[in-house]
Amino acid sequence: MAELVFYRSQYKYVKGDDSEISLEVGDILEVKKPFQFTLEGTEENPEGWILGRNQRTNEVGYFPGTFVEYLRTELLAPPTPVPQRPVPRPEPITRNIEESNDSGYIGSPAVAAHLIKRSYNQHSLTKVYFLTPVLCRHCK
Repeated sequence: MAELVFYRSQYKYVKGDDSEISLEVGDILEVKKPFQFTLEGTEENPEGWILGRNQRTNEVGYFPGTFVEYLRTELLAPPTPVPQRPVPRPEPITRNIEESNDSGYIGSPAVAAHLIKRSYNQHSLTKVYFLTPVLCRHCK
């Protein structure tokens, strides 16, 4: 579980390069725990550079720990899980074998009945190698 440590700026600080953030007196700064930097000093009395976010400017960067005072530590609430939607299942497709008969004759010997209807689901194919050919029982 992550935590946020809050600090208040006691002094004004002008950033020296792009990796730093500027501070005004009274700015509230958020720092995420576990820290992504080496903490010098203690959490209540930091001495080195701290990586955090200025709430007033929304800037993220380093600021000097000697310019701030410790306010409090808060637990971050875990994100609310998104409910899973059910996956729709395809409807079985019914087709008339007579329509797919490519012999050119209605009622050919290949079709046992004049109008046979079959329902089938979509195939799931897997790459498999056989020594002798194997035909699909559904579509032959």
